[in-house]
Amino acid sequence: MSLKNTSCELHTALRELSILSRRDYEEGREEARREMQERELGSSGSGGNGGFTVAVIVKYVAIVVIVIIIAYVVLRVLEGVQGAL
Repeated sequence: MSLKNTSCELHTALRELSILSRRDYEEGREEARREMQERELGSSGSGGNGGFTVAVIVKYVAIVVIVIIIAYVVLRVLEGVQGAL
């Protein structure tokens, strides 16, 4: 067996491994994406996702409340600065 044949075989094996790795990565990524969608949207067949959905809603409501509080404080500070001028 010559060095050139060995090099070609090695190159072919590496290419096949790369293709398999990429395919495995894509399949894993697609599976993870599906799982995240099921958790966020809640699947109709499973009853355990109700708590997760409530937690997501509570998180977004908390974010909105914090933004409103910050906006209120900023407006009060601006009124004070405007009154000082």
